[in-house]
Amino acid sequence: YSDDFLRAENSLTTLEPGVGLCRTADGAVALDCTCGMVISGKTDPTNPLFTPGGSAWTSDASRAPDGPAVEDLRLRPRDRCVHVGFRSIALVPLRAGDQILGLLHLADNGPGQFTAEAIGFFEGLGASIGVALLREQAEEGLARSALDLHEQLRDTIKAMGAIVGMRDPYTAAHEQRVTSLAAAIAADLGLDDDRREGLAFAGEVHDIGKVAVPAEILTKPAALNDIEFTLVKLHAETGREILSGIHFSQPVAEIVVQHHERMDGSGYPAGLKGDEIMLEARILAVADVVEAMASHRPYRPGFGLDVALAEVHEGAGTRYDGDVVASCERVFAEGFVFPEL
Repeated sequence: YSDDFLRAENSLTTLEPGVGLCRTADGAVALDCTCGMVISGKTDPTNPLFTPGGSAWTSDASRAPDGPAVEDLRLRPRDRCVHVGFRSIALVPLRAGDQILGLLHLADNGPGQFTAEAIGFFEGLGASIGVALLREQAEEGLARSALDLHEQLRDTIKAMGAIVGMRDPYTAAHEQRVTSLAAAIAADLGLDDDRREGLAFAGEVHDIGKVAVPAEILTKPAALNDIEFTLVKLHAETGREILSGIHFSQPVAEIVVQHHERMDGSGYPAGLKGDEIMLEARILAVADVVEAMASHRPYRPGFGLDVALAEVHEGAGTRYDGDVVASCERVFAEGFVFPEL
């Protein structure tokens, strides 16, 4: 088929969503096209041009059947096949049950190329293709649904971060900056995309449990006493409780509850050690400490990046994962900077 012929035929077999009419590129109804009649399921089984299965075929097309002869065949879209010289023409619907998803267009310049048996074979082939197309459409629909759900999950994470930010602006900016550093470390360590995404989700809400901590404690312009610090430490478990109600494909809630654990068991809430702590949580722990120490807080000025990096360097292999600390130092040496928020 020539490009011009394909463009013309495809325009005449375009179904209007939800209606089923076939329209040309300019919007005109084109059901007088035989292709349009087949793909719309509007064939007439009493007409010898059509089969009970909804196909149209002829092996001797001198002009289009059941229509008045037109001197210039280009004036009738349904005569296009004849006009370009095809004598044997078969139009077979691609079916999936009662649904028609496309059209199999077969043509030959010579007469006598099709038989009723051949058309029956092509109708069976069209049914197989139709089922495959329907399955592909269903898979594409599932993929779109999964993408929509994924975007909704991202929006949920952003909304949760906004809630934290309304109660404590320092915490909101902290979470975003920690996430950026954790993402850089994860990339440097070669974590795959799925684990990096889970880490990013956890980073963006790792302090969500602080919504249960009184605001006057979070913003207290002085050091916390023991009771107040005990209340703050509960935020890791509270965060897990909040996040466990959301379906993530990654262990986000566990990353959050473990981000204050330390390699030597001195952390909280469970006193986990070494490999008992997830790698993502070990990354988040280092990023959390570096950002917190480097930045200003209501109760103290920031210590600066050099002091923060010195802290994790000194604790490498004891409080913090040595490989993660080395990666953190690398990404800063290679030019990483915290985003301005």
